[in-house]
Amino acid sequence: LNLNFVENNIKFSLPIEQPVLKNKISNILKKYNTNNLPIVVVAPGAKRKTNQWNVEKFIKVSQHILNKGYFICLIGGKNEEKITNIIKENFKKNIISLSGQLSILESAFLLKQSKICVCVDSGVQHISAAVGTKVISLFSARDFPGMWYPEGNQNIIIRKTDICSCFLKEYCEGNKCMGLINVDDVTSSFDNAIK
Repeated sequence: LNLNFVENNIKFSLPIEQPVLKNKISNILKKYNTNNLPIVVVAPGAKRKTNQWNVEKFIKVSQHILNKGYFICLIGGKNEEKITNIIKENFKKNIISLSGQLSILESAFLLKQSKICVCVDSGVQHISAAVGTKVISLFSARDFPGMWYPEGNQNIIIRKTDICSCFLKEYCEGNKCMGLINVDDVTSSFDNAIK
């Protein structure tokens, strides 16, 4: 059975080509991405605490992405505004926080315009995969390996252990398995993905 053929031909028909979506996202990008740099979406938030990665590590990854000449759009829901603002405040230019400001379809349209998405195990990885944008997704070991991976073979999954003390739990003291993922794991994956 050749599953590569099946996985590479999955199509999701999201209604993201609406003029109102295009206009909103285009206007945001014209206003903030004045140098028209290629876009990377970073989505650091997760509903479950077990899926969260250290904000300081996200800051270092964001610095790496900016140094490579990209414009970063930080996205997430209203609950992620705090973390995305912490990341954004570390940089003077070429980054914007849009957490809590975009609908799911607006986020999908933005992801479609992006070169790549860097995120944790959350809904953003699935939206990104649905619009055909490559994902680097960081996974805890709270669930079975492969259970919630984004669709498609082009995506990069970073998961350091199969089973952790947080397995099938909503909370983990210290997020040990996520802590095993270091900045270099993500930056080297990013560099390989953009080649």
